[in-house]
Amino acid sequence: MNHREVLKVAASTLNNRNELYGSLDDCMYRASTHASLLLNKEVTPYEISIILMAVKLARIPPNPTYDDNYVDLVNYAAISSQFVQPIPQNPSPTDEVEREIRELARKFAPVQEASSDHPA
Repeated sequence: MNHREVLKVAASTLNNRNELYGSLDDCMYRASTHASLLLNKEVTPYEISIILMAVKLARIPPNPTYDDNYVDLVNYAAISSQFVQPIPQNPSPTDEVEREIRELARKFAPVQEASSDHPA
């Protein structure tokens, strides 16, 4: 696949993903909420997109001819640029729900810090 084909397929794939999974913003914010809860620290949508780029980069060496990795890498790079922008001042209803979930999780299921005697 040449570079023009990669870009064309990347755009098409991104549009198809929106149809399958809903808004890109909502999906990345949900992922950051889940990661924040799992890691017990704030993880941003930007950081999620960078992590996804790292996953795609890690998958290329074992199979460098698999085009999907390049297509997804282009999309995650584009997504990263979107989330480096300032966060909107007026949160969407989804943002409010995610904020409430985070607050409840911190209140009712706090993550204990690992002690130096017991490695995680």
